[in-house]
Amino acid sequence: MEILKIVTIAVVCAVICVIVKQIKPEFVPILQISSLIVIFTLCVSGVKNLFASVSELAGVSGVMQDEYIVLLVKVLGVALITKFAIEICNDSGNSVLGEAVSLAGKAVILMMCFPLLS
Repeated sequence: MEILKIVTIAVVCAVICVIVKQIKPEFVPILQISSLIVIFTLCVSGVKNLFASVSELAGVSGVMQDEYIVLLVKVLGVALITKFAIEICNDSGNSVLGEAVSLAGKAVILMMCFPLLS
């Protein structure tokens, strides 16, 4: 249940940041970055287990080939990076830029999937 750890860390960090912001606002980014590092570390270990499980499943079933798994991972990476960039653009008030990033991400994913059609 990694998600419970991640959610707990995020909520505790948010509460601490609200309290610290009133006393020493310059420490808030340090707290946020440190909690992001911890959350990222937890996510990496979870994703590592996920890739191992997918590879094992692909090997046992014989249905999926290695290049499909690689493509799946690449598409997932593009989707996550695109979503992250969209959220940053929207949070900064540049929703038009966020929509452009969204369209570009969809186009890149579509281009990556064209080899599957041949």
